[in-house]
Amino acid sequence: MSDYTTHHRSNARNRGLALGLALCLISTQGHAEKAETAQASVPLSRPAVLQFVSIQQGQLTFSVKSTGCTRRDDFRLLWDGPDLTVVRLKPDLCRKKAHWTTFSLPLTDPSLREWETLYINNPLVVKSGK
Repeated sequence: MSDYTTHHRSNARNRGLALGLALCLISTQGHAEKAETAQASVPLSRPAVLQFVSIQQGQLTFSVKSTGCTRRDDFRLLWDGPDLTVVRLKPDLCRKKAHWTTFSLPLTDPSLREWETLYINNPLVVKSGK
């Protein structure tokens, strides 16, 4: 076998390996991009920790802890039948001293009329007298 033939076969093998590696990288990159896109489109949401809850005149009023950047638009009401959860969409990353802030959201879900009793699924903080 000549040096030319050996060199040609070696280059062909290397090109085949490089092509295979490139195809693997491209296929895994597509999956990673899809996973990142799916995660990016899902907002951060978790049940808000509440201290106070009240329902009056078609409004849900609640108190949440804030460090200065919590806004009414940071919350949504999620319904599952008579189960209601106040969800915090955006964390409060400010650095002021933590304090309880009160917000109200309208109870506009049409299925609300079907229920005599609502169940609030949020964790509650019981404020002690101390």
